[in-house]
Amino acid sequence: MNNFIKRCLLLISITILFLSTFSQSVSQSWAGYLKPIATDSIKLVFNLQFENDVLTGATLDSPDQFVYDIKVSKFLLQNDTLQLAIMNLGASYIGFFQSEDFISGTFLQAGRKTPLNLIPAQPVAPPSRPQTPAPPYPYVEEEVDMNDHKGEPNIKGTLTLPQDGNIKATLILLTGSGWHDRDETIFEHKPFKVIADYLTRNGYAVYRYDDLPPKVFAQSTTFDFEKNAQTVVKYFQQDERTKNHPVGLLGHSEGGLIAFIAAANNSSIDFIISLAGPSEKMNDVLLYQVEKLNRAAGFTDVEIEETLELQKKGNQLIIKEKSTKEAKSKLGKLMDEYTKKWSTEQKKRYNFTPQSIMANIQIMTSPWYLTVMKIEPVKFIKKVKCPVYALHGEKDLQIYYEANLTLIDKNLPKNTFRKIESFPNLNHLFQTCEIGTISEYAEIEETISPVVLENILLWLDSFIY
Repeated sequence: MNNFIKRCLLLISITILFLSTFSQSVSQSWAGYLKPIATDSIKLVFNLQFENDVLTGATLDSPDQFVYDIKVSKFLLQNDTLQLAIMNLGASYIGFFQSEDFISGTFLQAGRKTPLNLIPAQPVAPPSRPQTPAPPYPYVEEEVDMNDHKGEPNIKGTLTLPQDGNIKATLILLTGSGWHDRDETIFEHKPFKVIADYLTRNGYAVYRYDDLPPKVFAQSTTFDFEKNAQTVVKYFQQDERTKNHPVGLLGHSEGGLIAFIAAANNSSIDFIISLAGPSEKMNDVLLYQVEKLNRAAGFTDVEIEETLELQKKGNQLIIKEKSTKEAKSKLGKLMDEYTKKWSTEQKKRYNFTPQSIMANIQIMTSPWYLTVMKIEPVKFIKKVKCPVYALHGEKDLQIYYEANLTLIDKNLPKNTFRKIESFPNLNHLFQTCEIGTISEYAEIEETISPVVLENILLWLDSFIY
């Protein structure tokens, strides 16, 4: 063998050895349809990542709900069994490979098991959300976890700081009702990430944090959320970078109510911004929602009256009842009383199936619902003395802008520096919209109106300086 051939063979062997040191990355998507009720189905897509045939990660997409890239917390593929756990949803999946292109399995959530079979699928492209910022960012971004070490759950979030360290003030963002991540992600929109990016580019430090872990969150109330907000306020009032600057709260929806409660209880909070925050009692807020959303869905006047009557009686029962066990029993009887009058078609139209009735009773007897129904926001608003900016969209079908802004303006102490403002053609998320329905949230590409962002900045700058 001549030297040239030897050199070629040596080169080939080195190349093979070099290539073999790199792992082979492969992604697979598996899709199936979950049927929470007989008349409905939800598409779920699991995206599995492999390195050299070893499962190294997974995410979950729910395109029908416009939710994507949910992290799978635990994953295991052993022999023909696939096990996945999604802690943020309190859910898990176990499946068995019946063949190369079919997995039979069960999806478990909130103690309920539902069959879910999977077949190979193409990855799902998320909807366009052009306002969502992407790195590299022209500011500092860091993870900040805080725990008072007294057995309280850890608060985990993201802090963004101006690159030059010159901080005008610090804003703490408070999410609305229901479990949310730090970006308040909804239908793949990330309004809190957009707000944080915009304000930090303009000289403000912003902290946004995840709600408590789902199991803890399920047992928490509005006052627990307010307690968490106070923990965060105290942290930034003591942090070397932010303690010599104003610290305030920006809350969306129920987060706006939490901001008012926090400021009423803590005079050291320097300002609050309420984005569609309620000042009416929750009973009035929910009755408004039922009427407006059902009317937008095409319900007749008679149908709206029926659903309003049931909602009103259910709310009154919850407000008066002290025992959760009794509340569940009485709610069950109340719903039975109404559903017996309705035809099968009406039950479907009102979404009053046995499963949805159970889900409604569970929500209405949760610690959060039992508490929030009894809160009187005006009592707290009357005690707020710091500057307040209250904003609302005029096409908000979840919280009535005129009634709630009027109550805020009327009940804030007279010497309070305030700005009360409504915006035409904006919905509950402050998107430019046509109608204001929840289904529109997902269809609209805009995450939050630039006009709202500009007005928040103008108000902050006018107050800070």
